[in-house]
Amino acid sequence: MGERADPLDLIDCSALAKVAMRTNPYGESRHALAERFGVQFGRAERDPDGVLVVGALPGGWLFIGQPGLAPELVERKRRINADEPVSILDLTHASVLLRLSGARAADLFAKICLVDLADRSVPDGGVLRTAVAGVTATIIRDDGGGTAAGARSYLLLADRSYGDYLVEVLLDAGAELGITMAGGFGG
Repeated sequence: MGERADPLDLIDCSALAKVAMRTNPYGESRHALAERFGVQFGRAERDPDGVLVVGALPGGWLFIGQPGLAPELVERKRRINADEPVSILDLTHASVLLRLSGARAADLFAKICLVDLADRSVPDGGVLRTAVAGVTATIIRDDGGGTAAGARSYLLLADRSYGDYLVEVLLDAGAELGITMAGGFGG
């Protein structure tokens, strides 16, 4: 049997390091930090070290890197001189991170999410926080990190307690689209 024409892949990326950093959303340091990180609220980009920097909230960033990198990310962020206090939290074990890649990924999300994830609404590097199958989640468009170079790819970040449920919902909603789960889910 040949390769599927439009593969739709679900991958458990929960082992990746996930570090959150927040400052006063009304303070001046949020502007300085956004400039320093090169990422504004609602956008995501990779830094020179390959860490995905996500402007997840006004005055809040998420840093996603290779497994085991969380302690180093926490330490790096602690050394940032901000005019106001910042909080830094390792979310690696507290959150689930799933990657949905493939040309029909937005079609799958349309079944379980009320936000239009088409290119015009959420281009590569776009970030939004919304309900996915009733679960509050952050969706990050990250085509560069997908299974195929340049393929549409989304990261879905939520509280770990919803991991099994989200995997079930995504697999069920994607069944008619030919979704496959690479490697299973580690819950």
